[in-house]
Amino acid sequence: MTFKIHKGIIILILISVIATVFIYSSLPEKIPIHWGIKGEVDSLGILFIVIGNYMGQIRPNYTFGIRIPWTLADETVWKKPHRVWSFAFILCGFLFIVAGIINKPYSFYLAMSSLFIVIICIFIYSYLEYKKIHR
Repeated sequence: MTFKIHKGIIILILISVIATVFIYSSLPEKIPIHWGIKGEVDSLGILFIVIGNYMGQIRPNYTFGIRIPWTLADETVWKKPHRVWSFAFILCGFLFIVAGIINKPYSFYLAMSSLFIVIICIFIYSYLEYKKIHR
């Protein structure tokens, strides 16, 4: 059994190693886990809000969105969960921002658990919509 190594992969690994060598010297000794709110806002929450704003408007595709077999199979099943996902993702974004402002030890777990709960609920909701339409 022989393996062929693609030249693009070798170049990608080489560029990554070179970039790491140059960047490593400029890194701080202790990398902050969370930037406080002393002038900054939790950018992950803002990213969730922006993505959630566009989530309800996207058309079925294989690149962006909830790409599971039952949402890709039917356009109606694609649209309904994405509208719900849009609202839920915006709420998660606000929760991430609030968790960044509170900055307590449990706030990270609160924000991440809300995101995981939303993801699981959306998967279940989209499957139930698929089953309701395709009986």
